Amino acid sequence: MSHIGLTLATGGAEVPMGACLLTVGADVQADRIEVEIVGWGDGEESWSVGYHVLYGDTGQPEVWSDLDRLLGRQWKHESGLELPITAACIDAGYEMAQVLEFCRPRLSRKVYAVKGVSGFGKPIWPRRASKGVHRGEFFVIGVDTAKEKVYSRLRVNLPGPGYCHFPLHRERDWFDMLTAERIQTRTVQGRAERYFRKPDGVRNEALDCRAYATTALHALYMSGFKLADYAARMKAMVAGRPQTPSAYQVYRSRFLGAR
Repeated sequence: MSHIGLTLATGGAEVPMGACLLTVGADVQADRIEVEIVGWGDGEESWSVGYHVLYGDTGQPEVWSDLDRLLGRQWKHESGLELPITAACIDAGYEMAQVLEFCRPRLSRKVYAVKGVSGFGKPIWPRRASKGVHRGEFFVIGVDTAKEKVYSRLRVNLPGPGYCHFPLHRERDWFDMLTAERIQTRTVQGRAERYFRKPDGVRNEALDCRAYATTALHALYMSGFKLADYAARMKAMVAGRPQTPSAYQVYRSRFLGAR
């Protein structure tokens, strides 16, 4: 990608001032769950608040307990508020039974099991959930559309709508994962078709996590959420607060279900 924004939150905060809510994307592998927490602001300006690798056999409960603790914690905002995770998408393409078991009791918290389907032009978030052989609902998402959106955002060169901010300490290997796949063209039944190709031996978990975190934002859109209005309300709330709060306070999104 042509441009990467590197930023640092000030005052010991985890979430910069411009972000008003947090979503999560989680990619499930055999021996770990990789997780990105993304902060969103007006115009889908975004901040990579954190990236965590939770090691453990994903067929066993221990690593899922680690994920539950991560999703349940609060994140310090630069204003002095504390933000929760508003929505999360968990990859159900691997260990679907475990993912559904994890997400089912957390659906009211907008923790969704998702399974990507390839193909450009498919909606990022479906109109309704699907049911498989395992008990519980999952959502078939347009993962190529989500990845295409991620790549288009990475090409935004100036802070503002669509711009992606990343922390100064993020390592080069992570950015290689974020940009691992390439859009190529192949002929299918006489028609040219675009597709994402991942070179052999190359890791792409960071791209998958960002695509799932973006999908979680689109899940909110489907419920009537308007990011611009939400960002304006957050800005007005912060403007009325003291500049140097004595303690962090919890700010709960009205889009966050009962816990």
